[in-house]
Amino acid sequence: MLNNSKRDCYAKLLNDPFNNPPCRIGFNCMVPTALGSCSFRSTTFCNTDGSLSVFASPFIGIGGVSPIYLNNSGLPTTTWSARNWDNVLQYPSTLMTECRTIALSLKVTPLVAMTNAPGMCFAGAVAGLSSTQLQAYSANTAFSIASLSSFITNNATMKVCGRPIDNACYEFLVNNGTGNLSNVYPTSSPFVTFTGFPSATLFVIEAVYHFEYIPVANSAAAREINAGSPLDEEKISDFFSSAQEAWDYTLGRLNPSASIELASAGLNLYTSTRLLGGLNPRGRRQRLLQ
Repeated sequence: MLNNSKRDCYAKLLNDPFNNPPCRIGFNCMVPTALGSCSFRSTTFCNTDGSLSVFASPFIGIGGVSPIYLNNSGLPTTTWSARNWDNVLQYPSTLMTECRTIALSLKVTPLVAMTNAPGMCFAGAVAGLSSTQLQAYSANTAFSIASLSSFITNNATMKVCGRPIDNACYEFLVNNGTGNLSNVYPTSSPFVTFTGFPSATLFVIEAVYHFEYIPVANSAAAREINAGSPLDEEKISDFFSSAQEAWDYTLGRLNPSASIELASAGLNLYTSTRLLGGLNPRGRRQRLLQ
């Protein structure tokens, strides 16, 4: 019997790319591949009207095309500024030309006190729209995107994960590497928009993109990577008889694409349990015995 924890690896990766390393997809490929990860971390202020919008597209951007865009120019405007992955230079065209997306996620955290009045957030993974089309949305009009869910929050982190759309997400595509702002990708784009926050609130923006690629032949870097990635290395396809089986199994284990990430919840629960135990030693002993 297959180990369920191994079968769950793809769902875990799609649910939280920040805390799960990439693994090879395996399907539809019979040559050695390599794994890559791009990351982004920055801070920015929201507009004086309390608005900020951010989205990430599922490509690397080899050659300077930007995958991450943010808009802090005000609720009614469509002025977006471009951002690149912090480590994009590690994946030049001499090393790779095409890849396939494994997982993509975006996290945005407003740095405000918990005593502040909460703001409004709309977040989700948007399918069927290119980067150029997403830039046509202002914070005001982004509220109308049907795939975005509404949240009321103050300083909690909003996390949004991209989702595979169809079997094309398992193809090695040049556009996944070079990037194309007018291309509609087979993986949805995480999108977050905020409103109602204190004027010029500082936000932390983080993103991660995992991918699988075929190294360029005859380069020293490719030979070194190929030597360390034999065809029998563990892959997602090792635990499923077909891509459709992997799809069906994983789909039932996916969390909503957008969620509030409360990093302090576990610590608060642990602290409250310790405090209760200190105040009531007998009750603490009973809990330990249960």
